[in-house]
Amino acid sequence: FQFKDRRAILLCFLISGILSLLHFFLLGAATAAWISVLFCLRISAAYFSSRKEIALTFIGLGAGVTALTWTGWISLLAFVGNATGTVATFQKSGLRMRLLFLAASAFWLVHNLAIWTPVAAAQEICFSTGNLIGLWRYYYKQRAPAPL
Repeated sequence: FQFKDRRAILLCFLISGILSLLHFFLLGAATAAWISVLFCLRISAAYFSSRKEIALTFIGLGAGVTALTWTGWISLLAFVGNATGTVATFQKSGLRMRLLFLAASAFWLVHNLAIWTPVAAAQEICFSTGNLIGLWRYYYKQRAPAPL
């Protein structure tokens, strides 16, 4: 997450998404696994377009997957994390994209702790940390006042 270029960030997300979907399928976490499949498709689509209609389509698909694989509040966490991440993915502004991904990551962190997958929880913590470093490097550091 240390790139500023939107497409470079999306390519990194695609690799991460493929690894996540394999992880969740192996755990038997159906909602998270199928939402990860949608994540990979969404990232691929966002690489070529940032149209809001595509984002809404992926949110609708996520709602359908959630309904079909519903297991309670844990499924809801996966859906909200996915929907927030979908809105983030289709942002043209790198700053808005990063901030929305932080929010999405919070939902996924709670989800991953609830289904007891320390690996995925650690992934979200690393992702958020990298995102915060990127925010600091590209947005805060450039505006920070000179030291006294």
